[in-house]
Amino acid sequence: PLLGATGADVARLVRDARRHARIANRPLELADLHAALGMSADPHTSAYRRLLAVHEAGHAVVGVLHAPGSLIALTLRATGPRAAATQWQPESERALTRAEIDALLQRLLAGRAAEAILLGSVSAGAGGAAESDLARATQLAAAAVSALGLGDSLVWTGLPEPNDVPKLLARQPALARAVAAHLDAANAAARALIVRHRPAVEAIVERLLARGSLTGGEVAEILAANPPREATP
Repeated sequence: PLLGATGADVARLVRDARRHARIANRPLELADLHAALGMSADPHTSAYRRLLAVHEAGHAVVGVLHAPGSLIALTLRATGPRAAATQWQPESERALTRAEIDALLQRLLAGRAAEAILLGSVSAGAGGAAESDLARATQLAAAAVSALGLGDSLVWTGLPEPNDVPKLLARQPALARAVAAHLDAANAAARALIVRHRPAVEAIVERLLARGSLTGGEVAEILAANPPREATP
């Protein structure tokens, strides 16, 4: 339930739980924490919950396919600014290869890809603030091309700060085209994985809707139980 929460979110949760216990004139109990979390009722509509489940299942499947064991959990009961979240093992601090960056880009874009394939349209859930899927994918692709030597050009133009990426792309059309091509290729690859593993994605969606949260191990088990479709020639 606390996936996506910050330290401030947790502190606020504890304050709310203590206030709940004071009103009841008794010591703090686990039920007070449950009440503060709002676990007794789900505020999302069924259609919105399904959208969230599809989005998170897409991230989970593509991420696990590229890096087995990397997924910790996914939930529809995240706190803070996000209504749902996936939690991953920390990325290695070593220099990433082009293949590893491509895998991360595909994972970031897989939520939106799953929406398009399973629901027939996409929401704005992948975009928004600087922490959004699209923002992070654009930042990563820009860094790969401009500073990490993983694009077609070997010219180093500096590692861009996240907030500087939009201005940088606006000033450098060639870089913008290279980043767009990188993102388009990753999106196409993510979509292909979702199509091939659609039975597993759909099974994860239904399990997530029924239970609210899944562990990385459970996602791996669902993938193993739902073999991929044969690739079309």
